[in-house]
Formats: sequence, structure tokens, C-alpha cells
Amino acid sequence: MRAPGDAEPSRSWLAQYDRRRLEAELKRRGRCRNIAGVEVNFLHVRSPRADARPLLMTRGWPGSAMEFLDALDDLSDPPPGQPAFHVVAPSPSGPGFPFLPAEPGREDRIAGTWAELMSRLGYQRFLA
Repeated sequence: MRAPGDAEPSRSWLAQYDRRRLEAELKRRGRCRNIAGVEVNFLHVRSPRADARPLLMTRGWPGSAMEFLDALDDLSDPPPGQPAFHVVAPSPSGPGFPFLPAEPGREDRIAGTWAELMSRLGYQRFLA
């Protein structure tokens, strides 16, 4: 429910939403790999810090890795004294970045696909 005086959501989208900015950011950070015949779309941001640890961030449908965009820079290049991460955020099936496994409902296959993705990116051990 909107508070009195709030702009209508559609006007807010028309006036403030910058689709081109989002497209540019996805193009800059997004990647795609074919793993076991499945096109896996993901965001990947490497930290400039030598002590950074790999971090896999994922969520279920109907979410998207795009939900993590605002956190990528803070995680990959935080202030001194804070932990840094190489962030990989694959997108599950659904709108935006489709991930369509041959057999839906197989969480073990999705976990295996994410592990294979991390391995191909050079991360043998990682946080999730």
C-alpha cells in the first residue's frame, strides 16, 4: 500500500528507471558458459585484492542474479580491514537469464553445474 502523496509506481518506472544503464552493467559483468549442454548465464566480478576468496551467490526462481548488482562492488573491493571476494552469481531458470536443465527438479544437478562453473573459472574451493 502506498503512502499518501507517493507517486504512482508506473510514473516512477517511467521517470527513474534506466534500462540502458542496467543493460550496460550486465554486458560488462555478465558471462555465459555451456556446461553439459546448458547455457549458464552469470555475473562475475574479480576482486583487485590478493587476499580475496571466491564466493558463489545464488538464489532460487523467480529471483535473478541481477538482484546482487548493488552488492558486487562492496563485496569485491571493500574498505581496508573487510574481507574481499571474487563474486560469481549464476542465474537460475526463469525470466532474465534462462537456465533450463534437461531434467527439472534435480537440485543435485544444479549444484554440480555451479561447481563445474566455479572450476572452469579457476576456483577449486569457494564459499557459497
